[in-house]
Amino acid sequence: MNEIDRKFKKEGDSVIVKQTVKDTKLSPKDVLDSIESLEKSKEQLNTNLSNLDKQKSTVIEQLEQLSISIKDLAKFKDWAQEIQESKLKALIDEVKDSCLHKLDDYVYDKTLTKEQNNLQKYRMYREYILRDEKIVGEINTTIIKIKIFEKNLIENPYK
Repeated sequence: MNEIDRKFKKEGDSVIVKQTVKDTKLSPKDVLDSIESLEKSKEQLNTNLSNLDKQKSTVIEQLEQLSISIKDLAKFKDWAQEIQESKLKALIDEVKDSCLHKLDDYVYDKTLTKEQNNLQKYRMYREYILRDEKIVGEINTTIIKIKIFEKNLIENPYK
């Protein structure tokens, strides 16, 4: 088919590519083959476009269904949050003593003040509670984040 002659030339901090396309003779067969190939490509693109339209309508339907489901479930959000908060408080009460005992052998860092060490110990205590299997398995992560980090639901026993 087409032959391309390329020449590269450095110019400043760039390289210039000069191309020359040589004339090509097309036989009647080449013309017909090219037309058929281009028509097939066009047909394939139209098919792809049609498929995209179908996919788009499917995605729109799925989005509508998700919106309906969210709206239906949102009616129970406050109720679920109240139950989760209550359950979280109960689980914290259940696991806090074992988490405190995990820190019995805590060694105070001599480079920190007593308050800094107590704060470090409290953070470790809180992490033990947060990673407890019962809490992780039964409480929604957003509830944990809000109630423990933003509302500071776990009291500091080292104050």
